[in-house]
Amino acid sequence: MLDTCIKAVDLILDAIYSTGERHQLLSEFGIREPDSPIWSSTLGTSIYVRNEKTYSKAIFYIRQNGVPYLSELPISELKRQVTQFLTENFWYIKDGEFSRNPNLSYNLQIPFNAKLQLARALMLSPLFQTTHIIFLYPFNSISTENNLRLESFFIVNSSNLNSKDLNISNDDFKQFNFNYYPSIINNQINQKRISTWIGIHAPTEKISQRMLYALLGAISLFEDSKKRYCFNGEPKDSGCAYFPNDYQYTYKETADLLPSLYFKLKIGNDLSTHLKDISNFMSCMSKESERSILALTNFYKSWFEDEAGQYRSLCTCIESLIEDTSTKSSQKFKNLCLQYSNKFDNNQISHLLNIRGSIVHGKAPHLSDSSYYDSYFETYLSEPLADLLNIVEIVLKGHIFNI
Repeated sequence: MLDTCIKAVDLILDAIYSTGERHQLLSEFGIREPDSPIWSSTLGTSIYVRNEKTYSKAIFYIRQNGVPYLSELPISELKRQVTQFLTENFWYIKDGEFSRNPNLSYNLQIPFNAKLQLARALMLSPLFQTTHIIFLYPFNSISTENNLRLESFFIVNSSNLNSKDLNISNDDFKQFNFNYYPSIINNQINQKRISTWIGIHAPTEKISQRMLYALLGAISLFEDSKKRYCFNGEPKDSGCAYFPNDYQYTYKETADLLPSLYFKLKIGNDLSTHLKDISNFMSCMSKESERSILALTNFYKSWFEDEAGQYRSLCTCIESLIEDTSTKSSQKFKNLCLQYSNKFDNNQISHLLNIRGSIVHGKAPHLSDSSYYDSYFETYLSEPLADLLNIVEIVLKGHIFNI
């Protein structure tokens, strides 16, 4: 792995210059010894990227050879992380910083031993070493009969959360009251009572959110659809908290995690068994598992959309389960539906797909604008969105959970 990191460092430094035009500025920062106190003295410097493609080549190399989760990140986020690593570890290559040749890249001016130190730091960084943080999400719209602690996540009543769940000391745990969010004891401003915590083990917050959405998709899938879409005007669940290190607690607001539900989502013993499957999917992440996670994520996201967007997302739930959609995707869609349900025949599913086509191709910004909408209702005397939802629920339960 060290050889890989040495090459990555060469590629990064090959793109970096000590001077450049203002629009080529990559970062302005203070050079500080790694892990030194934030108040320690620094020397300010700037680095520039004159050819964006050269830097992109380094980013892509790290994406291909670093920890697996990097492939799930947007390039812009990975670029931010690589740049952050470089500025935080610039100490190793600082010698001669203020006498650089502005016409040469850093790679042509840094001694091998200095590059080797930077490569070793890269090898131990989160870009090449997977480190999991526990991301906490607060809920009042979810209740669980029993506390569920699995490899990829846990779901516990707020009064049962303990220091082991968070991987912190008992003394640190006593500084918080996890019956509330935010949970700091001495900060009661804008606190809200919490009934349930979902903790996600993930390397980054964004990945924890993806895992959470799939988990919430699975939980909602097993709720009665009439209750699932029964909303009220109560405050919605939102927020995220985590311990990025041994001495820091971070909390922040997020987008709404659930709609404002009239009925709570209940996690009983039967559902707990299925959630164990989800944890296994998240751990192994085979191609089949990834497709299942994507399908559940799309099912979750459809919850928040208008009718046309919901219709499109529900179709995507089934498409996510198809291994190859490059050819005969419509027929594969129908085959998968017919495999798990005999309530709808081939013609009816084709009619539902025609409505989807109207939406996807911009001919139906509203579901009822589709030219196939009225003919479907006239033929089957049922609402197409309700029928599609019924099919999706059956297929997801059958294909993912073997029900």
